[in-house]
Amino acid sequence: MLIAKSNVKGGLPYAVFTKLFDALVSPITSMLHGAGIWGIRQYSEMNTVQNKAARYFLGVGRRAPNGSTKGDICWTSVFTKQRVEVTRLWCRLKNMATDRTPKHISKWSFRHHKSWENLTRKMLQDLDFTQLINNDTISRVKCHHNEVKEACIRADHVEWHNC
Repeated sequence: MLIAKSNVKGGLPYAVFTKLFDALVSPITSMLHGAGIWGIRQYSEMNTVQNKAARYFLGVGRRAPNGSTKGDICWTSVFTKQRVEVTRLWCRLKNMATDRTPKHISKWSFRHHKSWENLTRKMLQDLDFTQLINNDTISRVKCHHNEVKEACIRADHVEWHNC
């Protein structure tokens, strides 16, 4: 309904469309609900939703390359947002009191090769955030989230240039 009305008026500005997508579409499709727990695996369904929205806004057909629409729309990828949420959960677990059950589970899972803990540790190593891995408690958590987000955005730009 909103989109139909906006089309009659000539469409929505970029900032409004982006805000509506982040506020209405992302929560409904649960694009980031529980993303910290999912780990660092990419899910094509979430990328499809974001790509369709970008194509709609840009007015290109469904056969337009994803790389070109990503470059034109300049949105942060779902995978980047997911990695930031994983980092947020990692920091919460690191700063959690040692008598809490999630902290015990986290320490237990470290012994398993393909656990969330080890995959997250590898992701942080790949992004060169060893200070988040080696410390038992993490100070300046908000600052680390921003640094991880910037590193993930840089990695997205490199991936975009490569495709």
